[in-house]
Amino acid sequence: MIPTIDTICCVLLGLIMAFFAYGHLTQPEETFEQLFGFPVESPLQAHFVAVLGGNFACISITLLGLGLFQPSSNARKFVLAGYAVLQYYNIMNQYRFPVKGEDDPPESMAEMPIPLLIILMSIALFGVLFGRTDGQRAELVRNKKKAQLYAKHAQKVSKKE
Repeated sequence: MIPTIDTICCVLLGLIMAFFAYGHLTQPEETFEQLFGFPVESPLQAHFVAVLGGNFACISITLLGLGLFQPSSNARKFVLAGYAVLQYYNIMNQYRFPVKGEDDPPESMAEMPIPLLIILMSIALFGVLFGRTDGQRAELVRNKKKAQLYAKHAQKVSKKE
């Protein structure tokens, strides 16, 4: 069976989130330093990074499970739409609460993870907009069965001639 676009988007986002989860859970101090540019000053900072990694792992498992095992395109599209909304709020929070504080706002989008968040949101929206609904998939199956019946009928007619 050929996977649908929403299936591919769920699996792709699930793998990306698994990558983030692994880094956040296994090396929270190093991840913190890579993200913010200064070392961990408090155990609470490493704790927050690890908790964020746990959330990434849950999102990853959900997306991978939907992409690999859920037969309903509508369910996948619903979760992808929710994921796109999540990324939208993450982008807005990057502007509202800059890493260096409100006194030192970022000069460009490249200083923040916004390009990455936009890519993640775009993948989710692509799956929502271009994935087939369950009704469309059922119609394709019905049309395929009709086409097979017509092909059998055409073979019978050609044999009679």
